[in-house]
Amino acid sequence: MTTRQVDECFSDLGGIAHYELREAGNGGHVLRFVPEGSGPAEAALRRVTAQLGELLGAAVAAGAMPVLLPEPSGKFRLARPAPANPPARA
Repeated sequence: MTTRQVDECFSDLGGIAHYELREAGNGGHVLRFVPEGSGPAEAALRRVTAQLGELLGAAVAAGAMPVLLPEPSGKFRLARPAPANPPARA
């Protein structure tokens, strides 16, 4: 899977200013995005998460965020692996 393949899933989707696809510790993925305007239509967002799920071979959940923070370099990372050592739950 390449970043271009992921980007192509968003080609017809409006309402997203920035996104980050994050690998979850449970084998799934989380799509975090900053909405643009009123955000994406629910049906369109479901279509994109389904396409991403097919591409990745795992479930993809989506959630709007007020902001996505850049890396220390000032650049944004579009895809992020799961943490090597996730924090223990109490």
